[in-house]
Amino acid sequence: MKLKDKISIGCSIVKAKLLKESIPLFVAWSLTNRCNLSCKYCNRQDINSTELETAEIFLIIEQLKNSGTKIISFTGGEPLLRADIGEIINYTCKCGIYVNINTNGTLFSQKINALNNITSVKFSLDGPKKVNDYIRGKDSFQKVVEAIKIAKRRRIAVSIVTVLSKYNLDSVDYLINLAENLGIGILFQPPTLTLLGTDVVNPHIPDVSGYRDVVDKLIVYRKRSETVLNSIKGLTYLRGWPDGRDIFCYNKNISCRIETDGYLYHCGRMQDKTAALNCLRVGPSKAFDALKDVSCNNCWCALRLENNFIASLDLRVIFSILKNSKWRDRI
Repeated sequence: MKLKDKISIGCSIVKAKLLKESIPLFVAWSLTNRCNLSCKYCNRQDINSTELETAEIFLIIEQLKNSGTKIISFTGGEPLLRADIGEIINYTCKCGIYVNINTNGTLFSQKINALNNITSVKFSLDGPKKVNDYIRGKDSFQKVVEAIKIAKRRRIAVSIVTVLSKYNLDSVDYLINLAENLGIGILFQPPTLTLLGTDVVNPHIPDVSGYRDVVDKLIVYRKRSETVLNSIKGLTYLRGWPDGRDIFCYNKNISCRIETDGYLYHCGRMQDKTAALNCLRVGPSKAFDALKDVSCNNCWCALRLENNFIASLDLRVIFSILKNSKWRDRI
């Protein structure tokens, strides 16, 4: 990302906080709920949902550009299952918006020619081969490691996101060492208490005591290494899982999530369709302006939590990010 764009984003965040202006700077966009994996803690692939057509997506992207959006993170499901993913990425870049992709990495190598214009990519990885393949599916570990190496050769900023479950608490040292050897950062977060995409209790959550011991270890790592991308404040908050502590959503003024059918929400975990507006019907600007002030006591998405601290102008978190070269590479 160009320096002038980073400065522009920083100024917009300050305006959003001090002047209470709302600008959808960062948009997470679920292009599909379809997925080629069946991760143990996720059932999103079983959701029967409407997907927007390519032309409809282009229309919303154009409107987001006019609303001041700087970064769109395409997610899912698995966004690389969209046959038009290359067209969507290229059109987004043509509109002057930076693109991030959240992916399980298994299709990355075969789709690489469609991904040349992305700025950054977040890969899901939950442990060494035996652990990751058990959680996510056969050969998923090898494919994501290969994808990371390909992305780095293409000079795409790379990071890993790890969900801590009952299967991988003892894999944290391995994951951090792997990330260090690959020269990338890694972000840790707890699982949701229900299977993603359902109201069913998640049977794969870790022992609370063991989980908190691991987070304490991550705090020690974070104090001496740039590899762990979570801030100390972020890890301290996440340590409280599953007992939430109320936190005001400053993200509401700078970010949002668009679902596969075009409805716009605060985030992927706070969705009330009776109150949400559809971008195709009213435009993303009006749908974004309609978001209400909210507080949340279970903000377990690590990246969204960090962005919330930034949006609140928490100087400790901002300075720690500015000092971390692996964070700077991602933006």
